[in-house]
Amino acid sequence: MCGAEIPFAKSSYKFEGISSIMNPKIILDPHFGVTLEEIESKIKGKVFISEKSTFLIKGSASLEDIYIDGVCKIEGNGHFKGIDIRDKKYN
Repeated sequence: MCGAEIPFAKSSYKFEGISSIMNPKIILDPHFGVTLEEIESKIKGKVFISEKSTFLIKGSASLEDIYIDGVCKIEGNGHFKGIDIRDKKYN
């Protein structure tokens, strides 16, 4: 997607007895961009969203050097740079 690295799931997950391939869930607010050209203009550097991630972006923000492996919601109109989101595991 527009220069971002977004791998697709290679294995299935089982939930409540149902197997399904779960790819990343990415939701782009129309203020972020509607056309491919608008979206491409807002993504710079290395952007990675893992196959198990959920990512929501609201507003007219721009992204640069973002790593998401988990759940991330970005709201606003600023420049978001150097964000590193990873799920924490608790025992």
